[in-house]
Amino acid sequence: MKTYRDPAFESLDLSPIVELPIVSQRLIPSHHPGQSNYIWEITTKNERLVVRSPRHRTPPDEDFSQGALRLFEATGKDLNRADAIHRDLHEHGAIPVPHVKAVKQYLGRPFLVVQWMPGTSLCSFNLLSDDQLQRLGKHTARLHQHRQSHFGRFGSIHQIRLGQPLDQFFVRLWSTIGFLLSRFYSSDPNAHRWVARIQTSVASTPALLATAPIMLDMDPSQFLVHNGTITALVDTEFYVWGPPELELTGLELLLDGSTAHAFRRGYEAIAALPPLESVRSIFRLVLRLLSFQGSVDWNTWMTLPAHWP
Repeated sequence: MKTYRDPAFESLDLSPIVELPIVSQRLIPSHHPGQSNYIWEITTKNERLVVRSPRHRTPPDEDFSQGALRLFEATGKDLNRADAIHRDLHEHGAIPVPHVKAVKQYLGRPFLVVQWMPGTSLCSFNLLSDDQLQRLGKHTARLHQHRQSHFGRFGSIHQIRLGQPLDQFFVRLWSTIGFLLSRFYSSDPNAHRWVARIQTSVASTPALLATAPIMLDMDPSQFLVHNGTITALVDTEFYVWGPPELELTGLELLLDGSTAHAFRRGYEAIAALPPLESVRSIFRLVLRLLSFQGSVDWNTWMTLPAHWP
């Protein structure tokens, strides 16, 4: 994925957004290719803030954005969902999230203003101590205990439309796999080989019984740390209602053996870790088609060690 840049937009004076004189304004560099937001750190006379705005006016024609849109109807552009996401993460999670100050329109673009949180972006979950990995496991388990009977983009429980029925999830998942394969991997024989292999080996998929808040673009850079302690979860726009097993499949690929064990201890202090065996290959397949961690070699990705049952 490419990181889109608009130099004129990056140099905007954001005073009208925060409605206070700005003492300093700093555009934070992208942490990874394809980052969906511009992020500024703002200092006013009274406080420090973070301002976000999507880099794209419409979902970019790339595998992750188009896959997230088709499977979960999720985009990074709908900042009005941020307050609902942050309230749920604050209520049900175990890691702080910034308070949403405002969502505003300026020059035809949406801007999200949130509380500044201390720390720097985490480079790897494998750098965390056992204590912090267990804390991450507890946080994840607590969110996974917050269940709903639909899947799709995140929103308030008070919304009239509550996503898609659970019995349509795997129908939509396989449809999304087919779309991604033909649209972005048409000339990749390894992608076609793995899709055919998974379709042949999986006679049926288990029914989806419930969903929970999951981060579709799970990555250590979404978390801030200070002196080895996780201080905040700050990048939340791709939280969706989805199967906990999908998020756990992604996390399993981001952890090594010892850190996966510590995470599991924390998770199981709250709830039993759901089994991944029956869905691991399907979810690894769709995550790779979404470029979850970039263009990793297909055989390497699909055969990485499984740390959990």
